[in-house]
Amino acid sequence: MKNPYTYANVVLPLRVPAFTYKIPEALRDVLRPGHRVVVQFGQKKLYTAIVTDLHHQPPATGTIKTIRSIAEQEPIVTQHQLSLWKWMAEYYMCTIGEVMQAAMPAAFKLDSEAQ
Repeated sequence: MKNPYTYANVVLPLRVPAFTYKIPEALRDVLRPGHRVVVQFGQKKLYTAIVTDLHHQPPATGTIKTIRSIAEQEPIVTQHQLSLWKWMAEYYMCTIGEVMQAAMPAAFKLDSEAQ
């Protein structure tokens, strides 16, 4: 069965809120919350991000970028961990990206200078 969702909210390991990206057709069957994906953020920088939610709602403003690729076949973050990250961000009054930055090992975080 095909994944009906066309957009994904992703968390970047930065001091920014979650962003919405378009899911490419080729990834709609496999993409799930907790997957690590490669996205372009800004003009030329690539980051790995964690998918938190899948949905049909495009962002109200701004340009919608597309997820570039999926890093692993299986999600690396569980739903329980995502819930904990959200709680921690609210409790400590920070962004979920800052929690991700602290929680993820450095080997799982791509931060390219330019692509």
